[in-house]
Amino acid sequence: MAMIKAERGELLRPLQRVAGVVPNKPALAMVANVLIRQEGAEVTLLTSDIEMQVETKATIGAGRENTTTATSARKLVELVRALPDGDVVIEAGKQLQVKAGKSRFKLQAVPAAEFPIMSEDKPTATFTVPAGKLRARLKQIEVTMAVSDLRYYLNGMLFVLAGNELTLVATDGHRLSLTRLETQDAKGKARHVVPRKVISELGKLLPDDDDELVQVGFADAQVSFRFGSTRLVSKVIVGAYPDYDRVVPQSDRMTNRMVVKREDLSRSLMRAAILAGEKLRVVEVSLGDGSAKLAVANQDAENAEETVDGEYDGAPLTIGFNIDYVIDAVGSVGDAAVTLRFNDALSSALMTVESDPTYRHVLMPTRL
Repeated sequence: MAMIKAERGELLRPLQRVAGVVPNKPALAMVANVLIRQEGAEVTLLTSDIEMQVETKATIGAGRENTTTATSARKLVELVRALPDGDVVIEAGKQLQVKAGKSRFKLQAVPAAEFPIMSEDKPTATFTVPAGKLRARLKQIEVTMAVSDLRYYLNGMLFVLAGNELTLVATDGHRLSLTRLETQDAKGKARHVVPRKVISELGKLLPDDDDELVQVGFADAQVSFRFGSTRLVSKVIVGAYPDYDRVVPQSDRMTNRMVVKREDLSRSLMRAAILAGEKLRVVEVSLGDGSAKLAVANQDAENAEETVDGEYDGAPLTIGFNIDYVIDAVGSVGDAAVTLRFNDALSSALMTVESDPTYRHVLMPTRL
């Protein structure tokens, strides 16, 4: 019995939207599958890793029947991707049959009742925000999220809703970035850490379009994002997130300021990084005379020096940073120029940009 009939691309697109959630090495075998639910012309595809699930809908159903089944997400995506352009028919039964042109395939069908579907809690705080704007802000600060840190609450991004303002914060303990944006129809207050994997998936799924809105809801231990025909639901990370207001320095109190072309600084840093040490990847930054001099050295007595011209206002200063962190900071924004502020060699530096007055990127110094 045919449950799906669609042109290959129309089937592949929704499959790819949900495939990213499926873990490479699932702890529970069932979450390696995609749940397929047909209700007449509407087909719902759903995947989960127990902590998070993504659901999307597409008008690709065949017939008027209501059918539900599950099969390997990876195999189905790879199979549909490998098919030539043209119509694809999927039939449900004891096995899942895929037909395209003269090709025929049979995949294992798993009982849909065994699929672990997350229940969605009633939100206590909600807001709406343009999809393109949220996507851009997430990508702007996601680079400072921790990766597999023992301080589990750092392995994600902090969302703080107060009034109509949403504050986003990410830190790994060595650097911190923050941005704010105005929301619509905000109700309630929220302060939750959204897992790193959710942020990564949102970066892939959210459209770069401010005309499409995202509805966000927070419950006590859950977050949901709804946009277009897609819904993402996830558990949040419970933990005491650092007081970011104490970490971010006040820009008007910083005595040294440099404005430099972002592309010039980025290219110089990447060239210098080639000869940075494998373990101690430190760049020495010397500021003065309208320029920033970058110097690195490694254990093989190799070294590199770069000079980046800019507008410097302040006393001569030499300060050290992890060069990879500076590259990440400069690469996370798209402005033509960045502004860097400093106090002294032992205090954090602050990077800002004109395009987003709320954006702050804090870099902790490294001893030279």
